[in-house]
Amino acid sequence: MLKIKTLKESFRGSNYTSALLHTKDTFSLKYRRLEIRAKLALGAASWSPFCLLGSNVITAGWPACGEIDMMKHSGNDQNKISTLSSAGR
Repeated sequence: MLKIKTLKESFRGSNYTSALLHTKDTFSLKYRRLEIRAKLALGAASWSPFCLLGSNVITAGWPACGEIDMMKHSGNDQNKISTLSSAGR
């Protein structure tokens, strides 16, 4: 289980911090299944995405490496979750 918490603290001009996880060279998916269960943030300014980038993100960059958006949620629309878009294809 992984818990990511948003903290109210100043960092690089923002008033809050959260997390960005890199699994380069430790985790890769091909013909697999990935499930998430998430408790999403509330509030008009919240943004809760869960995205996967291609394993060549370092060399190709984003969006050329590809992106799978498993889930995106905006606090401005609490009852809507967007899924399965891609970039760089």
